[in-house]
Amino acid sequence: MKKLLILIILILTSFVVNAMNIRSIEIQYEPISNLTYKVNVICYVYEHGPIDQNLSLNWGDGTNSNLNLLSVSSAGVPYLKKVIYYGQHTYSGPSTFLLSVSYKCRGPYIANIPLSVQKSIYTEALLVINPYVSSRYS
Repeated sequence: MKKLLILIILILTSFVVNAMNIRSIEIQYEPISNLTYKVNVICYVYEHGPIDQNLSLNWGDGTNSNLNLLSVSSAGVPYLKKVIYYGQHTYSGPSTFLLSVSYKCRGPYIANIPLSVQKSIYTEALLVINPYVSSRYS
């Protein structure tokens, strides 16, 4: 009886811990022509998390643009969705560019991240455009 009472008290006094809606982000790029590249930003989000219709990408040359939602599919892992955003950009010339994207966390009550609704997950990819080296994919 004592154990049952302790269990009931624990259940009634327990609290809910939330998690971020996003698991990971990756940036993939591929050359279309000499200075034009297409980019896919792949986000893995939890099944019931919200999905944005577009995502802002910094191209590394001082420009930003919104990438459009291309597809949403199963990630092949329980409770995860694979969300792909697509865009393309033409650079003015060869150089090294740091592509970056930031994705807002949506869980406002994440226990180990203070002010979690204001936090973002950030990732970047380094793109080197060099006319003397063959085109590369990321």
